[in-house]
Amino acid sequence: MEETWQRVWEAFQSNGDFFKTEMHYDKLQFFFFGLHSLMDFPSTMKEVERGIINQVDVQEIPEMLISLGQKIEKMEQVQTEILKGNLVSYIPAKKIFISIKAKQRNLDRAIESPSNESILSGPRNAFNEDLSTNLGLIRKELVTTGLIVNNNRIGGEHKKEISLLYVKEKASPQLVESIVKHLKNKKQKNVETIQDLMKILGISTWSLIPQFHITELPQEVSRALLKGKVAFIIDRIPFALVLPSHLSDLFFSENDRNFLYPMMLMIRGLRMIGIFVAVLAPGLYIALVSVNPEVLRIELALSIAQSREGVPYPALLEVLLMLLVLELILEASVRLPKSIGPTITMVGGIILGQAVVDAKLVSNLLIIVLAATLITNSTIIGFQNSLSIRFFKYIVVFFAAIYGILGIFAGLFIICSYLSSVRAFDRPYINFKEEEGDVTSG
Repeated sequence: MEETWQRVWEAFQSNGDFFKTEMHYDKLQFFFFGLHSLMDFPSTMKEVERGIINQVDVQEIPEMLISLGQKIEKMEQVQTEILKGNLVSYIPAKKIFISIKAKQRNLDRAIESPSNESILSGPRNAFNEDLSTNLGLIRKELVTTGLIVNNNRIGGEHKKEISLLYVKEKASPQLVESIVKHLKNKKQKNVETIQDLMKILGISTWSLIPQFHITELPQEVSRALLKGKVAFIIDRIPFALVLPSHLSDLFFSENDRNFLYPMMLMIRGLRMIGIFVAVLAPGLYIALVSVNPEVLRIELALSIAQSREGVPYPALLEVLLMLLVLELILEASVRLPKSIGPTITMVGGIILGQAVVDAKLVSNLLIIVLAATLITNSTIIGFQNSLSIRFFKYIVVFFAAIYGILGIFAGLFIICSYLSSVRAFDRPYINFKEEEGDVTSG
């Protein structure tokens, strides 16, 4: 026990927020230690002292302290309890360590509206960084005893709480068993990012499409759980990871169900059209301008040729140059502060677009095509999904530059073949069926 205390002292003594307090009560000695930054120390100690003073029998004081928390059976857990924000007590006479639930400092955001997913009609609660709060939000949305919460502590030096959620009657037992097995076999691996979790679950991090559907909306998670999927809630991460991800996640949102059925179909149809335009428009421009202009009406072909008069680059280089500029603008809009980001990117895009046209570096038609591409790419649900679509359009661009219209079909064939080959835990990525409890049908 003394060696354990010595290791704790050596680990934390250089930290300014670490404290050690000694207390004596009727010849019984106590040591209390923890981190000021994680707990409300005065309130916690006041509650502990009140409980000690109210005890008539001194021998019952350790039991009273245990009732406020738990006895630490394994000595390596002492440092973990301190880092979790608990008050740890050491009683030399009994040679026991006790972890006491401390009054926590308020270090978390309140429940707010979603910042990355817009809601037109429906609940406006969004996840925050606190694991218990996020689990409570899902419990509010999904009031059923069938909801199972499987808690895990994953990591070596930096342990992190990860909760696996599923509905017992809906989720596939094989899927749940496989995920739980991966989590148990790799408990010592640290989880700081989504890539870390993918490695633990045995999912390739080189995939061109996201293997998780990422959402900050509790209602999206609850609906996914009812459809037989599973979800991960990770402490200090303000969104949920739903597995397995399907192609339908690109344009099917649960918020759509708050509209009339014809309106829902129209909205989803627009998103599908947006995906095709985002992938095909740049490649189609190259194919019709430089490879297969004969498929155009003569008036349109002459108009396009006139718009490119004086442009010194071939169509492929012209498109790649402007696509690179658009990617930089999008990245800048993410990194800049919200107060100046929209203004700078809007002004920069307008001025830059007008300047390159006046300088005869690109054609007017290309600016229209790329603007349409950018707009339609934004109709896709989820930022990570839109990144995949932004990548796929380059495949079509290069094939269109070589083979023209035929190259566009070749690029689509390659993309569809790749999507058909993607599987996560033996679940196909291409899956449009939305019936509850069925996630395996294609």
